[in-house]
Amino acid sequence: MTVQIVRDWVARFNDPGPDGLINGEAPGKPSPLGDEQRTALA
Repeated sequence: MTVQIVRDWVARFNDPGPDGLINGEAPGKPSPLGDEQRTALA
């Protein structure tokens, strides 16, 4: 764990509070599966 990671967490906590630590959507390539396929897998 680096100092920068801790600083990022502190900034995310200080802005909206504890809810800021909960991740939203993951960045990156969207899933190739559609809603129906995800439902079928679940």
